[in-house]
Amino acid sequence: MTMTAQPDPSATIVLLAEDTPPPEIFFVRRHARSAFMANAWVFPGGRLDVLDFDQRVFARLDGVDAAGLVARMHGVDEPDVARALVVCALRETFEEAGVLLGTEPSGAPLVGPRVAALAEARAALLAGELSFPSMLVELDVRLDGGALVYFDHWITPPIEKRRFDTRFFVARAPAAQEPRHDAAETTDSAWLSAPRALDRHAVGDLGLAPPTFWILGDLARHADADAILAWAAAREVPAIRPSVSPVDGALCIALPGDPLHPVHAGPDAPRRRVVWGGTCWTREG
Repeated sequence: MTMTAQPDPSATIVLLAEDTPPPEIFFVRRHARSAFMANAWVFPGGRLDVLDFDQRVFARLDGVDAAGLVARMHGVDEPDVARALVVCALRETFEEAGVLLGTEPSGAPLVGPRVAALAEARAALLAGELSFPSMLVELDVRLDGGALVYFDHWITPPIEKRRFDTRFFVARAPAAQEPRHDAAETTDSAWLSAPRALDRHAVGDLGLAPPTFWILGDLARHADADAILAWAAAREVPAIRPSVSPVDGALCIALPGDPLHPVHAGPDAPRRRVVWGGTCWTREG
């Protein structure tokens, strides 16, 4: 009997640049040998770690309404779990993209030599020579949890061997820090607006993971970063558990509400699905 893999808690951040509308988004490309979504272009993020609960990190975490997050996060009942998911998103984005959403102890942005020190600390962190809590203490920086807006929650279908229970946040990228992929877990990176990313995906030039593809369709409806952040803050965030089935020989991923999904409003309900056409995903709904 095959056991269903349990999803690993994880978190990711959609980083928005504000040079010109529509805002560009930072993407990283997963390594070709990744066990999950190899070569896919995704938002920086990763799995929850025990050190994301470290009290040294919590003591330097600002701007997080833990009770408010618990109210919005399906399946989270403890404020410390909500805080740890925010820390996970911040840490993984620093590891994978080299961007730390943080401040000086005074609340001022991190600029100049402080950004250079972050780059050195990232190299030590990736080499296993430094832990994230120790880095925050040694550099005397704080985490700007208030910069993150929680807006989506996807759980990998049971058919996958590796599964993730992923919380999605969105935030403005700090102007003084230039994101760069880590050249290990991720092998390339790019700034692209949501419409541009979808256009490139449609011609087979940008492989997107299904949640990334669906979320970009939502983000593309908004003209600027302010509109995206307002939409993100106002929406309800149910857990999205996609179901997978073949339709006319094509792979179909149905979202809750779709007639093909176990949780739906009837056979005449509007479609909410992504379908694999051989070279790219297409969206219905």
